[in-house]
Formats: sequence, C-alpha cells, structure tokens
Amino acid sequence: MRALKLTLLGLCGLLALLVIAVIIITTSIDPNDYKAKIESVVAENTTLTLTIDGDLGWSLLPLGIDVNEVKLDQKDGQPFTRLNQLTAQVGLLSLLSFNPQVQKVILDGIEVTLEKNEQGEANWENITPQQKSDKQQDTTASSESKPAPPKTEPQQEITEAKELQLGIEEIAITNTTIHYIDKQSNLAVSLKDFNLHANNIALGGQFPLAIDFAVSNSAPKLDVTAKLKATISVDNHLKRFAISQLESRYTLAGEPFQGKEVSASFNGNRIIADLNEDTLNIDKVALTFANLALNTDLSISSLSSAPQITGSLVIPDFSLQTLLSRLGQPKIETADPAVLEKLSFSTKLNGGAEELKLSDLSLSLDDTMYAGAANYRATGQFIGANIKGTAINVDRYLPPPPPPVAQAAQAVDKASSSTTDSAPATTSDNQPEAPLLP
Repeated sequence: MRALKLTLLGLCGLLALLVIAVIIITTSIDPNDYKAKIESVVAENTTLTLTIDGDLGWSLLPLGIDVNEVKLDQKDGQPFTRLNQLTAQVGLLSLLSFNPQVQKVILDGIEVTLEKNEQGEANWENITPQQKSDKQQDTTASSESKPAPPKTEPQQEITEAKELQLGIEEIAITNTTIHYIDKQSNLAVSLKDFNLHANNIALGGQFPLAIDFAVSNSAPKLDVTAKLKATISVDNHLKRFAISQLESRYTLAGEPFQGKEVSASFNGNRIIADLNEDTLNIDKVALTFANLALNTDLSISSLSSAPQITGSLVIPDFSLQTLLSRLGQPKIETADPAVLEKLSFSTKLNGGAEELKLSDLSLSLDDTMYAGAANYRATGQFIGANIKGTAINVDRYLPPPPPPVAQAAQAVDKASSSTTDSAPATTSDNQPEAPLLP
C-alpha cells in the first residue's frame, strides 16, 4: 500500500512539473526570436526559401500555436506555398490524461502552385533530393538486415482494435487556392475559394460539414461552383461511415455549354458504407442536371469482391428538346415539332457485373409506352429482353420535309443529273468512250 501511494505521488509530482514547465515556456519564451533559425533550417534541408512575415505565438489554456503570413518560394523566386494564418489548439488537461482533444484547427489563406515546365519537370519534385535518396537507401538496408516481423498474436489484434477516441471542437479551412499548371499540355486548373467548416467532431457521433469551392479549367474553358452541406458520422473503429441530409448545388458554365449556365444538384437522405458488412446503402438519392433528374435507392453487397446490386432507378418525365436548349445545343429538327417533349424511364435492378436483371422496366417516348424486362449475362455476352409497347409513328421523328420551292429545285437537279448520267461519255476528240465492261 505504501508503494502504491508513493507511485501515485510520484506521478502527480511529474504531472505538476510538466504543467509548470509548459507555463514557464509559454510565458517566458517568445517564438518570434526563432524566426531566423527556422528559416535557416528550411534553407539547409530543402531547396525552398521560407519567409515568416507575420507573428508567431502560443498559448497555455488551451495549449496552442499561432502562425501568420508564411511564404515558401522556389529557388528562382517563383511562389510555391502561401499561408495567411494557422491556429491549432489542444486541451492541456486532455494531454495530461493521455486523451488529446483538439479544440480548434484554423487554416486561412492557403495558396499552393503546382507547376510542370515544358520538359515535364514538376516544382514539387526533388525538394529534398539528396535526403530522399539517403532515406531510401537506409530503408532498403534496414529492411535487408532486419528479421521478419513476428506474427501478430490474436491478443495484439484485439488491443489494436481498441476504440479510437477523437474530439475536435472546430475545423475551419478558408480561402484556399490550389493552382495546377502543365506547360507541356497547355493545361491550367485552379481550385479557388475553397472553404470547409465542421464542428463538434467526435467518433461515434454526428457532426455537420459544409464545403464550398470554385474550379476553373483552361482548355476547354469551364467554370464550376459548388456548395455542399451534410451530416457525417463515423464509428469508433473507423468501419462504418454515414452521410445523411446531403444537399449540394453546382453551377457549370463555359465552352461545352456555349456560354450558358447549367445547374446541377446531388442530394440524398442517407448513404452508409459498412466495412464490416462489406455493404453500401444508398437511400433516396437524387441527381439533377438541367431538367434531367435521376432518383435511386440501391443496396450493394460484397462491395470489395463481387458487388451485387439490388434497388431501383427512376428518371421522371423530361423534355429532350429543353435539355439540349439548356446545354446550349441545337434542338433536333423533326417532322412533328411536338415530339421528344416527354421521356421517362424506370426499372428495378438485381445482380452484378456477371449477370444483371432489369425487371418492371418502363419506358415512355411521348405518347408511346413500353414495359417488360431485360437481362444481361457476361458469359456468352447474352442480352435478352421481353418488352411490349403501344404503336409508334416513326414518321413524326424524321427530319422535316423541305419547303415546296426547295423540293422543286431538288427535282430539277435530280432530273438534270440523271440526263447527264445517261448521255454517252466522250473523249477529248469527241469520239464515244469505250465501255469499261462489255
């Protein structure tokens, strides 16, 4: 009993000394005094130049660091990375209890430029070439000299599978920009105004997530903006992931759409991936693109080996002509301008890549209805269908006839061409040309 008391007192004393040391460090040492040292260490160990223009700071309660206005440049002075602010805070008491709880992580104003030159050399390669080579050699040598690791005992596996404890009060990544430039292929893609917010993050519970960003592509010219929000949950073993109340909106514009803006969305009630059960469940997910919509409910089993799908897929009524117009494409000219205004499709799915069955299949084209079933089997490339439908007037979908004047001109051209073809061919001296075949 006396030994136990002495042990507890020793641990308490050690924790007290640790707290005192942290207090002394955070109150008496100014991290700004070490700016030059930090910059020189980066210069000695990398090919980049670090510049810290802002203040460095840290705090005790909560225990955290604060970094402002940091730049990383290439040797030639070209920018590589910019950072406006980094703030990271962790609960001091949670560290002392060996269960760290992150209170706040803030990254603001990150700008990264990834570039390949005309020779295909990337600016993110060979930042520390010599060290990387040495590290690889050391790793190879150590792997050759070390004996094979012992087999993991079942008890060790159980210990490793212990529940993880994670708690983060807030994560905020704001005003992030990433440029990718490939001068070989004349390609430039930029991710701009990327913002991510999440709070009360904990394994085994739910937390909200919000993301918005913009993407621009140079060839072809294309701009995309997106806003997304959802509720996320992850279990303590990182084996079950769920996304619920998913709402996302997208706007696309550029050359593929002839300068028009196209709206799209991806919404869902719940998406669950269970690695223990090897399943993926998609519950009431809706995808829209312009006036085209797709609704689905799917359950996928044997996800990692041979996926098997069970569920339904529905495309409600939509106008093909309106879809083409919204995408900046010309409408299809038909003899009857009232066609291609009502299309729909629905079916139930059952099977996988080797064999897939479509039952309760329904397809509508204007006032024509089709219903039945279809089956695909990979063995022998077999495709079978049993579909019945109402009558269809194909003439309505043919190109429209030309106007009367154009019809008369076509008739004259046809008659003159036939007369010319029937006349005997002559040579340069006006003698009839011999037939090619008797």
